[in-house]
Amino acid sequence: MKAKMIIFDKFFYRIKIRYKLLTTFIVITIIPLLILGIAYDIIFSPNDHEQFLFIIIILSVLIISIILAISASRHFDKAIQTICLGADMLSKGNLNYRIELKTHDEMEDIAAALNSMSFKLKIFNDELELKIQAATAELQNEKQKFESILMGLGEGLIIADKEDRVFLINSMAEKILGINHVDIIGKNYHFCHKKINEIQALVNLSEKKPIERILEFKEKTIRVNVASIKSSQKKLAIAMIMHDITEEKELEKQKHDFVSMITHDIKSPLTAILGFSSLLLTHYNEKMDKRIYDSITTINNSGKKILYMVDDFLLSSKLEAGYLIMDMKPVRIDKIIDDLIPTFNAQLEEKNLTLNYSYEKDLPEILGDAVQIDRVFSNLINNAIKFTPSKGTINIYGKYIIDGGERYIEISIGDTGIGIPENEIENIFNKYSTSRDSAKHKGTGLGLYISKMIIEAHNGKISFTSKEGEGTTFYIKFKCK
Repeated sequence: MKAKMIIFDKFFYRIKIRYKLLTTFIVITIIPLLILGIAYDIIFSPNDHEQFLFIIIILSVLIISIILAISASRHFDKAIQTICLGADMLSKGNLNYRIELKTHDEMEDIAAALNSMSFKLKIFNDELELKIQAATAELQNEKQKFESILMGLGEGLIIADKEDRVFLINSMAEKILGINHVDIIGKNYHFCHKKINEIQALVNLSEKKPIERILEFKEKTIRVNVASIKSSQKKLAIAMIMHDITEEKELEKQKHDFVSMITHDIKSPLTAILGFSSLLLTHYNEKMDKRIYDSITTINNSGKKILYMVDDFLLSSKLEAGYLIMDMKPVRIDKIIDDLIPTFNAQLEEKNLTLNYSYEKDLPEILGDAVQIDRVFSNLINNAIKFTPSKGTINIYGKYIIDGGERYIEISIGDTGIGIPENEIENIFNKYSTSRDSAKHKGTGLGLYISKMIIEAHNGKISFTSKEGEGTTFYIKFKCK
């Protein structure tokens, strides 16, 4: 329909041109002749023969004029058609086409202008095509380099589009999952293979932030990191990075077995030493010489410290290997702290410290392991006492908060102690991390490390603020039930 309309437009355009030419001819030639004939007839009043001859001359001039006008119209129309054809070829991208027109008038000038424009466009188009080809070749080269890097990664990689269709999987991912790229490319990843289906839950969680999980695939242990690739908050793709940590987990198991064996071998005789020393101190203290009593007391206290250290080593080993099973039940954190604080009364009195604790009313329960939560707060309160000088203050406060749309119970434990030096802040939760004052305050360096692992095992959070010489405050958050 559009093509037909273009043809009709061209046809009517040509009729219009011819009409204008004829009209112009009539106005310029015929009308003056008629006026002249009428004037001649009126003024000179010729006889019939002369009048007839004059009319014949006028008609002859008229016919010749019409013939000349039609000829000029056809000549002009042909020039227009030639120019229109050239413009049409140019609009279709045929920049090699040239308009051949020799009319020695304005039409030839128009044709020459179009030919010049076509020539310049051809040069520009050729240059542009060369640049596009060079850019395309460079992009293709970079793409091949990028794909080579991805394919050669030591970790498995799967990238899916926003519709969850896989468009890239490297050789390591194929090896880890035991699949071939032919079976997964272009397909929805959580339907094409049962192993990848286990990652679907992580993909849903990764919409907000990157997720890391340890998954078991038959005889392999895989650490999976899943993240959404976004632009202007719109999801473009999903990236899944997989690392085979089977050997690492096996080494961790061997280390745990070794630590368990050593701690068992240490605890057995240590338990006997503590038992007998406690028995002597309880039942025979009045009959002992003071030097013997003091020596047995030292043995008993040292044994308790060694037992505490052995328990820390064993617990950290279990947490790292994932062998510690949490007994998750509804618990009240405020009650756990209330029951724990009296156990520190002797230490508080010895250093003349003040401990204040309070909570918001009706704090909700959390789902947790009461024994392990007790260990967390025991470590933190013990540290606050240890690093707070005499006559200092320790404040414990519990409240209900909302963080990132999640409901939490937050417990803050603040002290007026020595604080944490800036150069030690980054390593405070590291394994075996100890303060520069460790010579005065001896410990295993595992307390905060274990506490952090226990809190994270409860999907909780721990953070702190500290200023050297003024004190430290730890913030512990547990999700509400």
